[in-house]
Amino acid sequence: MCGHATLAAAFVLARELHHKPPLTFQTLSGPLVVEADGSRFILDFPARLSEPATPPAGLAAALGATPREVHQARDWICVLESPEQVAALAPDHAALAALPGSERVIVTAAGGEGVDITSRFSR
Repeated sequence: MCGHATLAAAFVLARELHHKPPLTFQTLSGPLVVEADGSRFILDFPARLSEPATPPAGLAAALGATPREVHQARDWICVLESPEQVAALAPDHAALAALPGSERVIVTAAGGEGVDITSRFSR
């Protein structure tokens, strides 16, 4: 799935080929809908809702930090106390990949000055 290409395709379909939004694209991630708002096009990405979860054994050791919260959707989502903790991680990627329930781990914290969030992703 590529959001930029989807928006470009919607633009061409609407402006050049005169298809009327909303435009629905069938993708491997499910349907993507593009709406028009004046001269702007808006893409509604699918969401994966997470649930609070008990961290799997070995998560903190593999991260090199203990999350204050852990959630799970498709991925493990680990919330740390600060963006500095996120930046300082030196995770064991092989150990993260071996965790049960997912091979992907997202680590996040509030962003700090000038940004909303700080995140890292491991696959």
